[in-house]
Amino acid sequence: MNGTTQNELSGNLVGLDYRALLKTAQFAYRELRESIHRTMRETYIDGARGDNVGQYHLAKRIADLAADFAIVADTLSALVAGCERATKRLVNVPPTLEDKNNGNCKE
Repeated sequence: MNGTTQNELSGNLVGLDYRALLKTAQFAYRELRESIHRTMRETYIDGARGDNVGQYHLAKRIADLAADFAIVADTLSALVAGCERATKRLVNVPPTLEDKNNGNCKE
């Protein structure tokens, strides 16, 4: 598509580059891990200042990051293990425009 991946968007076809998916998951894993680490450091700073409201907001942020991190870690694990598998398939693929137009799917 852009010369750096082998993703393909052509007519009704979407081809996904497995290596690009893997690199994207690796990047997201590192970024989320660092973001959790940064936010945890902020809890120590706010805690030292006695900022309980700040602690509450940071706890919510950590919970949100942890939920995202669980998805990314699971996806990365599947992609890494998938390198050894002969068959790979996509699930939860969004419906096509034709499916929507024919009433064959629910939003």
